[in-house]
Amino acid sequence: MYFTDIFFDLDGTLWDFEQNNTAALYELFVYFELSDKCRCSWEDFLKIYKTVNHSLWDEYRAGRLSKEILLAKRFSLPLEYFNAGDFALSKQLSNFHLQNMPLKTTLLPFAKELLSYLNEKNYRLHILTNGFWEIQQAKLDSCGI
Repeated sequence: MYFTDIFFDLDGTLWDFEQNNTAALYELFVYFELSDKCRCSWEDFLKIYKTVNHSLWDEYRAGRLSKEILLAKRFSLPLEYFNAGDFALSKQLSNFHLQNMPLKTTLLPFAKELLSYLNEKNYRLHILTNGFWEIQQAKLDSCGI
């Protein structure tokens, strides 16, 4: 029996989520001058953001948190942690991140080559993701997959 369909996860399998997300967060950190506003280093901000974001995604996947709450809290909670709580700023950070992160184009090594090879062999390729559709589509468009 031969399989004709191959399924891929987008983040962390084809699209380099860690590198792209970190680059987008760094741009956000610099653009909004968060070192001054939060009185913290880039490394400290990143550590707290990732901890908060991972926890919120766990809650979202478990059905205990809505998309809207996840998006609202993933920047408001780190700002609160650094005593820089500001609802307007957290909304700006969220919007900036949602607009810029999907535009990053770093793929994991040999992702395009693998997809091209499989496509030439007439496999039907599919991408599965637990990410938000509009963000995932922007990633695909930006990196040319």
